[in-house]
Amino acid sequence: MTSSATQTEPEQGDGLRERLARWVAPRAELVAAAGLVAAGWILILAINRWHVGAPQVFLCLGWVSIVSAGRLLWIAAVRGGSELDDLPDAIEPVTETRAGELEREKRVLLKAIKEVEFDRELGKMSNEDADDIVRVYRARAIEILKLLDGGAVEEPGADEPAHETIEREVRARLALAGVKAKVKPAAKEDGKVKP
Repeated sequence: MTSSATQTEPEQGDGLRERLARWVAPRAELVAAAGLVAAGWILILAINRWHVGAPQVFLCLGWVSIVSAGRLLWIAAVRGGSELDDLPDAIEPVTETRAGELEREKRVLLKAIKEVEFDRELGKMSNEDADDIVRVYRARAIEILKLLDGGAVEEPGADEPAHETIEREVRARLALAGVKAKVKPAAKEDGKVKP
């Protein structure tokens, strides 16, 4: 044999090993899951003295579903962990569809603020609880307005601060509903805030 023939033999063997590894690696979890299922079935049947009846069959089927759910959770965890590494550090720009979603979320938040104010006026909710809820909703609405202002979407009233825009929209919606707005804008004079 020539030296070139001896060099090709290990390469062919390595190729076979690589192909075998590529074939076995994805199936290793299936083999492990099948082993767990078989071990569980043997345990279930051994505990029941190898009697096969309806209860034993249902236990075996339940064990298969438990192992399958565990395998799917494992796959989701592995894929989810690898996807977190691929996420960009920068915030993605606001696209047309994303802008529509943000607009809908903003409308829902404004409606929720209006409902909380209405519940407060009816006495269904304490002032402290309503203030806490409205504060959270307004904070998210301000985030949405900042995203929309920073994106390619023009927002009406973009020249005014976000909290004023939200309060203006809340007052307008309350007026449409026939409810008097209890939101009082703070006026600054000589460094003091007047209620």
